[in-house]
Amino acid sequence: MLCPAYMDVSSMPDERGIPTGKVCPQDALQRRVVGDVDPDDPMNNYYEYEVDEERCDGCGKCVLACLPPAGNGSLRLEIRYDRCLECNDCAIRIACPDDAIVQVKTPGWAPTQTPDEETHA
Repeated sequence: MLCPAYMDVSSMPDERGIPTGKVCPQDALQRRVVGDVDPDDPMNNYYEYEVDEERCDGCGKCVLACLPPAGNGSLRLEIRYDRCLECNDCAIRIACPDDAIVQVKTPGWAPTQTPDEETHA
């Protein structure tokens, strides 16, 4: 199976018709064959994909390429809070088209909420 989040389907195909380019500019997506290998037709193989977190800069190109109808939507960006420096300058936030990620100054408060507006449930 050809994964549009791994292979750049718009890149030049090789002699077997398989795209030669990869979507990830950091080459952070790794894949391995699951099950039997079809050496004659790699598109018949099933692959398992893993993100190399050391290489991934969170650009989101793989996530966009994985969206239906070409992909199955199984990739998503997540902030690794154990690595977050709270600089509000990460590639994930910069690439976020809807500004859905914002830095919250005080944990537990909404981005537009101030300590005086805190509500108790």
